[in-house]
Amino acid sequence: MRRGVRQARISDIDKAIGERLRQLRQMRGMTQTTLGEAVNVTFQQMQKYERGLNRIAASTLVGFCNALKVTPMEILGGFVAEEMQSEDLQLLEKLHDAENRLQQIHELSKS
Repeated sequence: MRRGVRQARISDIDKAIGERLRQLRQMRGMTQTTLGEAVNVTFQQMQKYERGLNRIAASTLVGFCNALKVTPMEILGGFVAEEMQSEDLQLLEKLHDAENRLQQIHELSKS
């Protein structure tokens, strides 16, 4: 299959979900390998999910949510719920960032 044909089949939603997955993974300080191992997928498959090249099955999405300690709505909210405004998502990202920083401070205080 030619690359151009494959590229045309990538949906904007799959790209956005992959990007959100990447953001959440990075906020948690996880590598693609670590998150992939948590749901039994390869590093290469994680790259495809995050770039939106492959769609994420519901069972895999649930596994990601459990590993990242988020709800499916934190990944899909912008596409499922009309009432989820961008301000809400920005606030949620700030809360996750603060949580990550507190975790880092906690780990440093153990040293």
